Amino acid sequence: MKYSLLSTVVAPSFLNQTIRVWELTKDEFLEKLKSVSINFCGHPVTNAVLREHVPTLPFTIRGAFWNGEGHALAARPKGGDTQVTIDKLEFVEFFIS
Repeated sequence: MKYSLLSTVVAPSFLNQTIRVWELTKDEFLEKLKSVSINFCGHPVTNAVLREHVPTLPFTIRGAFWNGEGHALAARPKGGDTQVTIDKLEFVEFFIS
């Protein structure tokens, strides 16, 4: 399965649909991150941390938004943007139904 990587700031809005979200462990997320085909995550610190673990992560597409197709992944800092490490991120997977 291919995934889109999103920033939690770039959450889509879809009328009459449901966003299904579930938490992933760090290991689950990093395994799925290898299958990201489109990167919409505009958070430079988060991207840098993720790229340390998956160097093949595509570069961010600026000014574009997820259209709701397929599954998506997101990672965000657990409490601020300073000194972010992989262990200070939380991870989710989601899709629109």
